[in-house]
Amino acid sequence: MFSILHVLICGVAALAVWTTIGLAFTGRMTDRFTALGMAPIVGWAVQSTLALPLLWFTGTSPVSASLALLLPAGTALCAQFYGRSYKQTSVSATNIVALAASAGFIAAIMTAAITPKYADGGIVLSATIFDHTKVAIIDEIRRNGLPAINPFVADPAVSSHLAYYYLWHFSAAMLAFLTGASSWEAEVGLTWFTLLASLSAMFALAYRIGGNQRAVWWVFPVALAGSLRLVLEEIFGWDFVTFTFGYRTGFSGWAFQSTWAPQHIAGATCATIGIFLLARLARRPRFLEALVLGLLAAASFESSTWIGGIVFPMAAILAAIPLLILTTDNKAGFVRCVLIAGVLTVVLSVPFLIDQLRVSSLRASGLAIGLAPFGSLGDDFPDRVRTLLDPVSYWVLTLPLELSASYIVGCWALVRYWRNALGDRDRMALMIAASALILWSLLVGAFFVSKLAHNNDLAWRGVLPASILLISFAAAGLGSSWRTLSRSARIATLALLLLAFEDTRGGLSSTLFQEPSSTAQAFAKSADMWVAVRRHAGPTDRVANNPDYLEHVFPWPINASWAFWSNRRSCYANEDLVGPFSSFGSSKREATNQLFTSLFAGTATTTDVATIKSSFDCRFVVVTPEDGLWRNDAILLSGGYELVESSTAWRIYRVAANR
Repeated sequence: MFSILHVLICGVAALAVWTTIGLAFTGRMTDRFTALGMAPIVGWAVQSTLALPLLWFTGTSPVSASLALLLPAGTALCAQFYGRSYKQTSVSATNIVALAASAGFIAAIMTAAITPKYADGGIVLSATIFDHTKVAIIDEIRRNGLPAINPFVADPAVSSHLAYYYLWHFSAAMLAFLTGASSWEAEVGLTWFTLLASLSAMFALAYRIGGNQRAVWWVFPVALAGSLRLVLEEIFGWDFVTFTFGYRTGFSGWAFQSTWAPQHIAGATCATIGIFLLARLARRPRFLEALVLGLLAAASFESSTWIGGIVFPMAAILAAIPLLILTTDNKAGFVRCVLIAGVLTVVLSVPFLIDQLRVSSLRASGLAIGLAPFGSLGDDFPDRVRTLLDPVSYWVLTLPLELSASYIVGCWALVRYWRNALGDRDRMALMIAASALILWSLLVGAFFVSKLAHNNDLAWRGVLPASILLISFAAAGLGSSWRTLSRSARIATLALLLLAFEDTRGGLSSTLFQEPSSTAQAFAKSADMWVAVRRHAGPTDRVANNPDYLEHVFPWPINASWAFWSNRRSCYANEDLVGPFSSFGSSKREATNQLFTSLFAGTATTTDVATIKSSFDCRFVVVTPEDGLWRNDAILLSGGYELVESSTAWRIYRVAANR
């Protein structure tokens, strides 16, 4: 069963290893506090991005993965005693310890939202755990190494490589190898580390922008500010808010998305540190910064294609041109460093890029990305009105509503620091780079649409770099000017932060104290079924079970039992789980879903069974009493399967040996 102790061990190991590695690089770039703040995410990006191709070619095992973590950490630790030259910082050691402890505590509270809770013999899963069903990827890497094979579905149209940005999940697999924790425990531990590393990076950015330690503490209230939607619903009513702004989606700021999609938080944090390094290269071109920039960009792409493949590259180009013209003295050196970083990024990212382009080209829906204004107004508005007003209301309604304090206060601070940067080319370089990333990130949210699934997760994830930078600017602005603000401005700011925090508090409360679902006990007991399946199915075998099995474990009808307990590949996991990971267009997904639904309903034909066995590589089928197939397994037996284990709670069938 799930162990909090194992989660803690994974989180502490991640923090110790990657911070040590990161300091070997950041400690030679900037002052002590900024170096410490950037070290966790830089260390993760450098080590994981280089370890993945290494283990791809040498083989992935507990020994090789542990060495890939410990050897760089040991080398970096030794390097701390040679050539270290931290610059002075105004942040005291006491403040650094207090900040780290506070960030660790807040990251733990956020991470607690995705940990399973035990109640009345069942297991309670929060709604936010939906995206964490990708723990199946971690299991796949641990079982069979790299390259990762698609565990969600057998896709006959493409190679078996998983076309997904799974660097973050590969990192979790390394942690699991090192600590002996389960994939699920390692995934939660890595989530804690990721949130801590992101907060730490915002500390560093706020300090570099604001220049004083008061700015750093403001990161907490601004980062934890959620949407203002909940407050407006209490004032004007849910119907009015829904009519005006539409239903709530995943489009939101750092606090909301942190527990939903930590891999995208990691990618966005890499992008923000990368844009900081780009500004440094414009003023002082150095090979070390160019190397780290390339690795950060590759890590961003390999953990979030939306951010690392669409947001960051274009923002870097938009920033590099004015940086080259306005702030750079050594233009040849700057161009050379940018080219080094770009080539390194492309070389490391090519395997991921090829697989994703191949799958995207085979989808019936065509390109994975489209252009359309973000739907800022409710669906009840006439189409003509929405077409006219959506592009404007996005900036004046949606962003203040969903990003709340970070957008409102962050934009104020951005304008303030632009005025201060005029005439100072070091500060101007930072402002140009940061502004380019903020603007392009918000533009992606405004006009880009992803077509891989029902949700526009490109817009949702695309605004994360802007959210992180705006939090940093807001914290810097408040820390630098709080004492000079008028009393009314202070009251308004505090009121805004408190009102926006209500959304985050409510979200955490609902996930931390959630009532058990009707299938909570069945979900807990299903772990034994998958133990039985693993007695028969090998590490590379695919298993079919009902795509709707225990679909009410949490609000989204997905096969959580398979994802968290099986540790085996699925022939077809579930429509929502298969969509982003296969070449199936919408019609193919619907047909496949109907094929497996009819099988477990007991209404499939022998032709259907033959298709499932051959086209989807189904060597095993597991059936429960809730399935119609339980009472009509003749179609399986006549279709070439044999019963290998039976109990009152499950039956396991395998392709007959003579077939």
